[in-house]
Amino acid sequence: MKILSVLTALLFFYQSNAQKNYNFDSLANRICESFKTTAAYPDSVRIEKAFEKHLAIFENRSQKEAEDIYLVLYLKLQMTCPGFDRITEMVTAGKDDGKTITKDLPGKANASSCSKIYGQNWFYYMQGESRINTYINDSTWKSLFPDGTYSLLKLKKTNDCEFVISFEESNNFVIANSLTKGYQFRYRIIEEFPEYYQVLSEDIATKKKQLFKLYLLK
Repeated sequence: MKILSVLTALLFFYQSNAQKNYNFDSLANRICESFKTTAAYPDSVRIEKAFEKHLAIFENRSQKEAEDIYLVLYLKLQMTCPGFDRITEMVTAGKDDGKTITKDLPGKANASSCSKIYGQNWFYYMQGESRINTYINDSTWKSLFPDGTYSLLKLKKTNDCEFVISFEESNNFVIANSLTKGYQFRYRIIEEFPEYYQVLSEDIATKKKQLFKLYLLK
């Protein structure tokens, strides 16, 4: 699953032991309010400054647990906190295929090229330096992360070159604590190339859009 804003390459390398006893939405909202007060700081330190007031969240936690908690909050902030995704995208510039955009783009793919995606089945996309293998058919989107975890989403075609995926389940701690069942993303195939498809993804709840490359896995 390609999440809209850029994640750090760390996300998929952690096996998770953190307890699920946090209200991550509430914590993310509080950190977002702190982030809004950092506008006078250089972009390079704004994320650090936003978290400074909330270090108690990580007290008396193992390093592994603290990392897991941080990454859930990081992803939630990317998805919901205005401006946070722009800063993180600058930090990972050149390391990720994803590019945030503000409006839809005209599609250049036709029905025939779009339909091939469901027969090819295996693809991958890049998340930082991590390659996320992905299985796709006309009803399923399943992402397989480098740490052995997965995310499963239902897929429903809305027209020849567009579909919606709905989150079902994941045993990846960060994803499982960031998305609720039924959370949806709209995907539209923009253009077909010999080695990949150019795809536009949209978080239906936040309306955030991103272009990324979905590579054929050969």
